[in-house]
Amino acid sequence: MILAEALVSVGILASGAIIVGVIVNIAVPTTALSRNYLMAQNLLNEEIEVLNVVVATNWMNFPDDRQCWLSLDKNNCTTKVAKDESYIVQLDSGGWKLQPQADCGVSDITTKNTCSLSLKTTTFQDGSKMERYVPYEPSLKKSHFFRAIKAVEVNDDKAAFEARIQWKEGSKEREIKEKFELVNYIK
Repeated sequence: MILAEALVSVGILASGAIIVGVIVNIAVPTTALSRNYLMAQNLLNEEIEVLNVVVATNWMNFPDDRQCWLSLDKNNCTTKVAKDESYIVQLDSGGWKLQPQADCGVSDITTKNTCSLSLKTTTFQDGSKMERYVPYEPSLKKSHFFRAIKAVEVNDDKAAFEARIQWKEGSKEREIKEKFELVNYIK
């Protein structure tokens, strides 16, 4: 009787271990996928907010010229966002700006680094560290996220854009997109 009970308990223990192993095997990649989707959505929201900042800056810099609301240069109004063109958001010493860029994404990883994001680590005085994604910088670690904004429709009254974040997860290419409109309030 003791041998039979021991064999049954070993069988139950082995079955439980297999079930736990399967659950862990499924949970780890699912958690990583969820983390990447969450990060991509945050990067997408940042991209849209940066475009809003660029427009607000242009309104302040060119308050009397309603055609300059989508200017690429905050000092003059010679270059503007154009329909069917792609842009990336960049942060320089003067603030955020839109930079014209050929449409690029995950499949262009080896040839077009400028649409990718870099991972920047900041170390605080207490020794703690924080990692954040920043526009591509050759001196920093390259991340697996890519982003771009495409101007779908542009005129003096409104503009429609499509913001896109892409990343490679193993051999799969993932992407989230969001279409949005901005309105020129200067009359």
